[in-house]
Amino acid sequence: MKELFGILTSQLSIVDDVLTNYILIAIVGFIAYKLAFFLEGETGARGELGSIIHWTIRLFIFVALVYIIKAIIFVYLLLTSISIFYYLSLALIILLIFLKKYAIENKESILNQKVI
Repeated sequence: MKELFGILTSQLSIVDDVLTNYILIAIVGFIAYKLAFFLEGETGARGELGSIIHWTIRLFIFVALVYIIKAIIFVYLLLTSISIFYYLSLALIILLIFLKKYAIENKESILNQKVI
């Protein structure tokens, strides 16, 4: 099972930088190992069955964590690439929506008075 795990996970990468990728993969591998060891211990399975359960759980956790981290990095890069103009526009639209709701709910509000 160890060889199969190595074959299936060797092509996974989180970032393009080699050193950073090795560090992140090592951290993910450690977390996957600890979780798989804990979950396999909870089943009480020993021997070959315990090994199969451990490596299967470890594989699924490893792949899931890699893709979760990749998604978080993608969202972060997406948000940081957007210009401040779009953030300010979005904040202004949200503010206008809240002011409109407030004006509808409170008829005596200054927002409902005529300017001219």
